[in-house]
Amino acid sequence: MAITTTFSVTNNLTIPTTNHILVFLKPVRALPNYQYLAWQDLNPPQGGNQPFDFVIDLGVQVTDAASGNPPGPSSKIYSINPGDLFAVTNPNSQGPIVTPVNINQGDVSSAQAGVVNNCNSPVTSLAISWTNAGTPIVNVGVAPNDIINQGKTVTLELEPTLYFMAADPTLHGPNFTLQDYSAMTPYKLVAGTTSVAVSWTRDLNGLGPDVFSFT
Repeated sequence: MAITTTFSVTNNLTIPTTNHILVFLKPVRALPNYQYLAWQDLNPPQGGNQPFDFVIDLGVQVTDAASGNPPGPSSKIYSINPGDLFAVTNPNSQGPIVTPVNINQGDVSSAQAGVVNNCNSPVTSLAISWTNAGTPIVNVGVAPNDIINQGKTVTLELEPTLYFMAADPTLHGPNFTLQDYSAMTPYKLVAGTTSVAVSWTRDLNGLGPDVFSFT
């Protein structure tokens, strides 16, 4: 059974700020054309805290990526477990759907979740949104050169790491790319951990760099 870890994030800044705390989840072997979204957007008051729970609870949503901008029809979000491989089809020439039945025959590892593009009526290029606990974390197939063509399998394996950064609330969702991770503070989760206290500070009277400490 998956263990839930509760993070309690405290704003210990000595001056007011408009910044929020954003938390990202990152796939193993991530590619630079992936589109990242903040999994948590936290706004604890000065001297206060805000908790959130982390447990791996993956989901997948697929979209017809070839239907223009904005993208075309999308499926609902389907729950998927590591080790599962689901097929995407478009019966009756409608939008893509996911069949939530595991067809994995060794194509993906026990640590990965995967979907395979079996759309053929007509052949469809997909965009895939991976979620955790119902919230999007990364989009695949949205960049012009990132094509999920017929027969292609796309997998996701999450790092056991959460990435923290401070940013103004106007910077949210798909505005973030892989390069933003260089400014983030990673916290690698130790198996069996049930609670983590996170302290957000800045030295130099609030003018120093953002520091996230974990206990």
